Amino acid sequence: IYVKLEHWAELGVPDEQREEAVKRIKVFLNSCEDSNIVCSNKILLAGLDLTELPDIFNHPIFIKNLKRLDISYNELDSLPNSIGSLKLLSSLKLSSNKLTSLPGCIVDLRSLVTLDLSDNQLDSLPHNIGELKHLDSFDLKKNQFTSLPDSIGDLKMLDNLNLSQTGLTSLPNSILKLSGCKIDIQRCSFSDAVL
Repeated sequence: IYVKLEHWAELGVPDEQREEAVKRIKVFLNSCEDSNIVCSNKILLAGLDLTELPDIFNHPIFIKNLKRLDISYNELDSLPNSIGSLKLLSSLKLSSNKLTSLPGCIVDLRSLVTLDLSDNQLDSLPHNIGELKHLDSFDLKKNQFTSLPDSIGDLKMLDNLNLSQTGLTSLPNSILKLSGCKIDIQRCSFSDAVL
């Protein structure tokens, strides 16, 4: 895994801070490999101008230990499929990137409680996003959605759903199943009939 990380760092473009990303990932790896200290369960890669992530998340050390991953404020337009291997991940922050779509494997992150996809360029969600049954906070503001999949109504644990500043013109009927959920729809283009 260390060789893969070093190779990924060498391929970076000038403004990226891949060496810093590798350093932070190694801190996580070292904490998990040292039996004398408690393994860190988080990796913070926010604000490093990364254009891509290393495809390393299917390694057992990540699968067994990583619970929080913050890769906000980068230049990512896609995610590696290995991210779907992170079965214990409870918090994934991807705000302020350039994501245009999500890999289908995002719904394999069944332990997710917090998912922040705000301020990207997403125009759709996986049709089965409702499989993220433990999701409590879902931030989709400042994206380019015009509609949401019906399965959004299956997110019964949801307390907060931020849909503000999206291109939404209507909501699926299934959204009515989210009783008790605070839904922010400020600055959306709904017709009076929808409201």
